[in-house]
Amino acid sequence: MLFNTPVHLPQGTLVKSLRMYFRDVDPVHYCGGYFYVTDLLGLGVTYWSAYSPVGAVDLGHADSPAINHTIDNTQYVYMLAWRPSETDSAYGLDLQLRSLQLNYTPAPSANKTVVIPLN
Repeated sequence: MLFNTPVHLPQGTLVKSLRMYFRDVDPVHYCGGYFYVTDLLGLGVTYWSAYSPVGAVDLGHADSPAINHTIDNTQYVYMLAWRPSETDSAYGLDLQLRSLQLNYTPAPSANKTVVIPLN
């Protein structure tokens, strides 16, 4: 089972990392948060992930490796996703997503002041 949502960031934004906050009380299973990049047809290009450690107890967070991807809305579509490692009837009690957060730097402003001298 995969839960996902689109990500809409301005062109040129630099995505640095992904952090997943979770509740995991299952000593055997884990959950994963993902930042997906797909082409305009929805075909996967790449992704980065953060996983809860197996054996984690209660609340925690996990970080992805450095992403350092510049948003290009002309070529790609972006998505955040969460997936539990187990899809039995108890996963909703044992594995819960609290939030997915992207650490990013906004794009440099394209609106620059231009001075035109008047003669």
